[in-house]
Amino acid sequence: MKSDLETLKIEIEEYLAKHDFVAFHGATRILDDDLEVVRWDIENLPDFRAFLDVARRIGVKLIVFAFRRFREEMVEETLDQLEESAIPRDERREYENRLKELRIYAGFTCSIELSFDHAGRTYLFELHTEWFDEAMDLMDDVMAAGMEPGLENGPDFGGFYSRN
Repeated sequence: MKSDLETLKIEIEEYLAKHDFVAFHGATRILDDDLEVVRWDIENLPDFRAFLDVARRIGVKLIVFAFRRFREEMVEETLDQLEESAIPRDERREYENRLKELRIYAGFTCSIELSFDHAGRTYLFELHTEWFDEAMDLMDDVMAAGMEPGLENGPDFGGFYSRN
């Protein structure tokens, strides 16, 4: 997996325009609990063209296109919370070092999402980098260790995924 999905993002934008899709640049739809979501099998069919071919064949023209860039603030917020967490000191250093290493990805496109609605369902193609998965795991661990009993929300990571 590439460390930056920017080239793929541009390729998708060009493909959408070339094949007469209307791209609606929206927010991620992953967190929308009101939607009945069907996820594309990215493991076996990672090419976005196959996903968009399905949309084209059933007559869909409107594609919701969302992408995210990794922000250094995400790391900083997690480091702040790490300082106040119950994570043991040695383990905390490991988290801190790994989080600081992730700063090199600031500004990189880390997530791409294509979706369309059809027959009451939302069809979703979701791709993200491996380092972003690692970053989200680290952030989730720190958040869970720093949560006070009864606290439902941790720091704001810009609308990325659930806090489960």
